[in-house]
Amino acid sequence: MLSFLLAYHAISKVVADPGSYSDLVQSKLELTFTSVENYDTFVIFPTPDKFTINNNIIKPIYYNPETLVIESINNVLHKLKNHKFK
Repeated sequence: MLSFLLAYHAISKVVADPGSYSDLVQSKLELTFTSVENYDTFVIFPTPDKFTINNNIIKPIYYNPETLVIESINNVLHKLKNHKFK
C-alpha cells in the first residue's frame, strides 16, 4: 500500500512538457508624480481588474495623483519550453 502511494505521488509530479512550469506572480510598482504648473496628470489603466491598489481594485483613470503603489493579484505565469517572453 505504501509503495502504491509513493508511486502515485511520483506520477502526479511529472511535468507533461519538461522545462515548462506555472507559478503565481506577485509584483509591486510604485509610481511617483511631480506636478507641473498649469498641467494636469492623468493615469489610465486599460485593464484595471487585474491589479489592486491598497487592496482595492484600481480605478481605470486617476486625475493628478501624487503617488500610486500598484500590486498584482497573484497572476498565474505559464512558462512554456522554448518560449521567449516579449
